[in-house]
Amino acid sequence: MLSDGEYEKATLYATDNLGRNAGDTNKINRTDSYQPVGNLHIKLNDLKLSKRELCLENGIVTVKRESDRSECTGHIFAHCIDEKIYGIWKGAISGEIFIERAFDENVSESVDVSDSCICYSVKFKDKTAFEVSVKIHTDGDMTKKSNKINIENGKYLIIVVDVQLLNNKYIDKNAPVTLESYDKDNIADKAESTMIQHAEHFSSYMKRLSLKIDCDKVDLPTDERLAAFKNGSADENMFALYLNYARYLMISSSICAKLPINLQGKWNNDLQPAWNSDYHFDINLQMAYWIAENGNLSEMTSSLFDYIDSFNDSARKAAKRIYGCNGILLPLSSDARGIASMESYGWDIWIGAAPWIAQHYYKHIRYLIDNFSTSSLLDLHPPRIFQIDGNLGGAEAILQALLQCNDGKIFIYYAASDTRLHVATTTVDKMIDYCKNTPKDGYTTHTSVDNICRLIDMNK
Repeated sequence: MLSDGEYEKATLYATDNLGRNAGDTNKINRTDSYQPVGNLHIKLNDLKLSKRELCLENGIVTVKRESDRSECTGHIFAHCIDEKIYGIWKGAISGEIFIERAFDENVSESVDVSDSCICYSVKFKDKTAFEVSVKIHTDGDMTKKSNKINIENGKYLIIVVDVQLLNNKYIDKNAPVTLESYDKDNIADKAESTMIQHAEHFSSYMKRLSLKIDCDKVDLPTDERLAAFKNGSADENMFALYLNYARYLMISSSICAKLPINLQGKWNNDLQPAWNSDYHFDINLQMAYWIAENGNLSEMTSSLFDYIDSFNDSARKAAKRIYGCNGILLPLSSDARGIASMESYGWDIWIGAAPWIAQHYYKHIRYLIDNFSTSSLLDLHPPRIFQIDGNLGGAEAILQALLQCNDGKIFIYYAASDTRLHVATTTVDKMIDYCKNTPKDGYTTHTSVDNICRLIDMNK
């Protein structure tokens, strides 16, 4: 069909046969949405929000609430070592604490409230389950009422949130499920030191790089500052803020992560987010890690490489089953399960994922070699990062697919969606010329444009 120019017919045939029946689960849409745990409500009586500030350097949110008669200041952070969420408030503490989640017909849920702990459990139909434990410490009076804990007349409040996914390959099966065994007085005494420990570890990564722009400081809240910047106000330091915010997102998503950065980020709050808030290999996942090596955050790539390595077996089977090739085939999109499957009807026919993601292995290794001696490199990073044959196998699969073409012509049917198709026609001689004579990728937009301009000039 391709050789006869029947591209639309070929697209429909490929969509029907690859998009539905070629995968491992035999479902039209097999990518599960990245799920929010739920909403933890901390409602303090009569106190209204007056200030909320995120410190990019240490990853701590400061919240101030006040009324005509009293006030309360809180610090909230996701601890980057022990992987729990902490909230520390001081001031007038009276109110209620509870957990809720939007209605979802695909789950069963339960809430168990004790005198100082809320345990919230959710189980999906596919047997995936997670449990949230909210341990509460205060010097005020605590009483439980239905699914809530009420607090009266406190001067401090400390909350520790522990989330555990109960049946997942990325989670340590020996990890504690609840916080009931934690000593109340010990947590209260060490709350401040716990926050300092987090801040020092988090900021040690943020301090690795700095961008200073010699210009006047704009002293406005970020939302007002953005609005003014969009309307043309001079604010050169906005570029530094964007850079630091990107680095903050990279560290927050990766510093102790078991999974890589997903599409909308790990702060997704929708049960059915756009594009499932999953992992897209057609630029989104790659783009999320462009700042890693260049931003001196090489360690933040570990969860990405662990995730790609988890595809190795299914990706080799997919390349053989779907295209009759050795090497590997990574899907256009996938979820936490890491399955190289193609049931996303109309969207998933694409062969460029593995070679593209392999560039991150190359850049990572090149960065490490440039910045560490061989002995310190092996001490700091496990040898597995050099075992990248399974990922570079994407090039092997594409090469074998091209060699299956006849008469010296090559039809590269490299992608299809529900609205368009992508077929490139070339020859073996042109491909050989491209491989031998294409300039080396400079890995920046500027050098890529220069290379293209030189090629244009040479071809005039």
